Amino acid sequence: MPMIVKTFLENNDLSEKIVILFQLTQERGWSSSLNDLDELCQNSTITDGFSIIGSNAKDSQKKLNEWFEEIEN
Repeated sequence: MPMIVKTFLENNDLSEKIVILFQLTQERGWSSSLNDLDELCQNSTITDGFSIIGSNAKDSQKKLNEWFEEIEN
């Protein structure tokens, strides 16, 4: 998890909020970010995330739109 995001979560109470995960990365998966989120957002609802690998970003619009529709419901 990028330090700026971790610092934000440490300094802001997101209790009873919905945390929507999205990332653009050069690696696959969420690594330890999900564990960090579980710890830092204990009283929040965390959605299934959407991850785009940078080299695939230009071809991901359809998948991104489908994900938006899923989280809206």
